[in-house]
Amino acid sequence: MKQVKKISLLILLLLTFCSEPKIKNPDVAKAYVDIMISREDFSYKLDTLALLRNEILGKYQLTNEEYETTIESLKSDEKAWEEFYKEVYKYLDSLKAEAGINN
Repeated sequence: MKQVKKISLLILLLLTFCSEPKIKNPDVAKAYVDIMISREDFSYKLDTLALLRNEILGKYQLTNEEYETTIESLKSDEKAWEEFYKEVYKYLDSLKAEAGINN
């Protein structure tokens, strides 16, 4: 019985670590987009930009460390970065739809 549990645990671990990359928190893509938009709008006001960044991360219940670590991790894995950008585009499309932009 113990061997069955060990084998089951091993299989679970293998499936977890060998599967396609997944975005653990899809809100990171939304935060990324919102931060990029705020950079465009307030690039000349660094103090405002820092406040907005903290506000955006709070909105998505992310710490700066979680956000930065996730982005760096995604950038180091091409497949994960591509998957992340699919989420980014999805969110951008939803923002465009809300604003009535057809593009």
